[in-house]
Amino acid sequence: MKKMLLGLAVAAALGLLAAGITRAAASFADPAGDSGAAPDITAVAVSNDVAGNVTFSVTVANQPTLAADAVLLLVIDSDDNATTGDSDGFDYGFVTTGASPGYVLLHWDGSNYVEAPTTTVHMSYSGGVATIAINKSELANTSKFAFGVLGAEVSGGQIIASDGAPDSSAWEYTLTTPPPPPPPPKPLALSAGKPAAKPLHPKAGLAFVVSVPVKRTDTGAPLTSGQVTCTVTVGGKPVRAAGRIVGGKAQCVVRVPKATKGKMLRGSMAIVFKTAGATKTFAFKVT
Repeated sequence: MKKMLLGLAVAAALGLLAAGITRAAASFADPAGDSGAAPDITAVAVSNDVAGNVTFSVTVANQPTLAADAVLLLVIDSDDNATTGDSDGFDYGFVTTGASPGYVLLHWDGSNYVEAPTTTVHMSYSGGVATIAINKSELANTSKFAFGVLGAEVSGGQIIASDGAPDSSAWEYTLTTPPPPPPPPKPLALSAGKPAAKPLHPKAGLAFVVSVPVKRTDTGAPLTSGQVTCTVTVGGKPVRAAGRIVGGKAQCVVRVPKATKGKMLRGSMAIVFKTAGATKTFAFKVT
């Protein structure tokens, strides 16, 4: 009985879907309310991944659970060539029924549809959506195919209501190569440039500022926040110095002690932003 119903479904689908080819995107729509008591197919989405797994999502508006007298059939022209396959160019038929949960994949062998291997197939039906996933290796390594879907109500071995999607032609899908995943983010680090002074040389008794340009290596942007710790000596004796970030630069601000002309001002700045850090040293002669 099951084989007879599958044969009827295939025959009905081929008759309803053989009128022509329509190019479309990966999402397809079919009018609602044109199925009678048969599964009312209103939308089909197709996608593929980089491994060649093709997924069909078929929305059935009127049957959250596939009815016991319902048959759902997906037909595929795997080489997108109407002169090969059966009389209408189809090579494969994927069938599921409400009466016997499960599925079967049929392949045209040159004269009949015969059951084909389904090693890579995954199929589910939930909330009115049938999801069918199959690797292109079980569809003759297709790269472009035409397809259509049929919902049928079967009684006494006869199809008494049906909905072909699309209504008068087959849709077409070309496998694409999804873009590679984005590269992982660069680790956060700081790049400190060459120290510059204002004035050019420290002067005894006056304020002196050492600036170092700092960039984030993960974004290339100048550093706009963080902490700067300054350690400064003049003539070997520590002096107070304040650290800050201003305009993408780390700065150490120090007031040079009086009576230190001719001595060396030496220092270092430790720059910290989140988990990243950088250190810069400097030395200037007091004038």
